[in-house]
This record gives sequence, structure tokens and C-alpha cells, in this order.
Amino acid sequence: MRIDAPKCLLSAGLATMLASAAVAAAELPQTPAERAKLYADAVAQAQQRYAESLRAQPLLKPQSRPCDVLLAATMPSERTQWNWSGACKNGAAEGSGIADVYFDGKHKWRYVGAMSAGERSGAGEMLSASGYRVKGEYAKDELNGQAYVVDVDWQTVGTITYVDGTREGPAWYASGDGSGSQGRHRDGIQVDGVRYTYEGGVEKVGK
Repeated sequence: MRIDAPKCLLSAGLATMLASAAVAAAELPQTPAERAKLYADAVAQAQQRYAESLRAQPLLKPQSRPCDVLLAATMPSERTQWNWSGACKNGAAEGSGIADVYFDGKHKWRYVGAMSAGERSGAGEMLSASGYRVKGEYAKDELNGQAYVVDVDWQTVGTITYVDGTREGPAWYASGDGSGSQGRHRDGIQVDGVRYTYEGGVEKVGK
């Protein structure tokens, strides 16, 4: 029988981390070397932040019947396990807490923040040991508003504006290869501003 009651709240350390995330640079560096360094530094900082998170709250052991968490439910069910530290309402994660998600027995990522009916809702931060990091506001499990993103798969770091998980509005990013971009997006596509190549070239976007 499931009891809909909180297991624990965010520790003071994790709550402080979530409230005081590093602010991304306001200006995109102008040289390939500076952009590449910005990305490398961002990954190192994200890995440090992940380590700090584990010191504040060690990994939650996966459960066989945890509260429903949508971000885990999108992965192959037979290979995914997770746990949620916060309240469980009607079988789904609710309120503030931590979700640790495992894939094939290995820790995949940690979410620190708010949930509503099992969906990320409100301020939240995604972290992984590899240096992946996303901090922003969520609604119905999608990013909404400005978010700071370190994506180790695409090797980019930037501040991006989202509407329902799609890039919409001003954004900038720097890549590990030294390229970058700055401008506005519409329906996920850059419509103005500039793009920088890893060789130092500059391309104007839009009129």
C-alpha cells in the first residue's frame, strides 16, 4: 500500500545550490579559443556541482515501485530505475525533492527541484557526472523561460530561452570546437544575430 506522504525535503545544502546557481556570461566570447575555454570551464563547473550535490545528498537507491516521474518514464522501462526523495501524491512525485535516475544499473542523472503530478514544474536543475547541466524553470515537464544549459552530447554551453521546450527568443551558445551563436530563435531556428565558426569566421543571420 502506498502512503502519500513526504519522505524528506531538500537538504539545506541542496536548496542553497538550487537558489544560487552560477549566472552564465552575458556576452559571448569573440575568439574561438575563448569560446572553447568557456565550454571546457562550464563542463568542469557542472561536474563540480554534481559532486557537491552528492556530498549534500548521497545517491538515492533505485526502488522497484517509486513515485511516478515523467522524465524516467520516457526511457525504456525494463532498463530504467529511479527514486524520488519528496512527497508522493496519487502515485506521482509532488513538491520539492530529488530524483535519481539509473539506466542499465548506472546513474544517469539527478534532478533537484519541484514536481507536480510527476512532471518537472517550477525551478529545477538537471545534473550528471559527465558534466551535463540544465538549470531553469519548467512547466509540464518542459523548459519555459531562460535556462542555462551545458550539453556534453552537443558540446555546447549557453543561455537559451524556451517556450514549451522549444528555443524561442534570445539565446547564445559557445561550442567546444570554438564555434558559437548569438541571436533570436523562432520555432527552434535562429532568425537573426550572428554565427561564429571554429576558424574565426562570422556569419550574419537574417536581414
